[in-house]
Amino acid sequence: MTELRAGVANTELETAINEIAMQLDIFNIDEAQLLLTSLQQQLEKGGK
Repeated sequence: MTELRAGVANTELETAINEIAMQLDIFNIDEAQLLLTSLQQQLEKGGK
């Protein structure tokens, strides 16, 4: 996650990735999965 966070720093994806990482850090896997699915759908539609 550290590399992913660094890779999206100062981009429009930074907030979404940080939210997912925070959920993973507290082992809230279900919420992280929901956030990841939402991000995937946004990316498939062409961004935010």
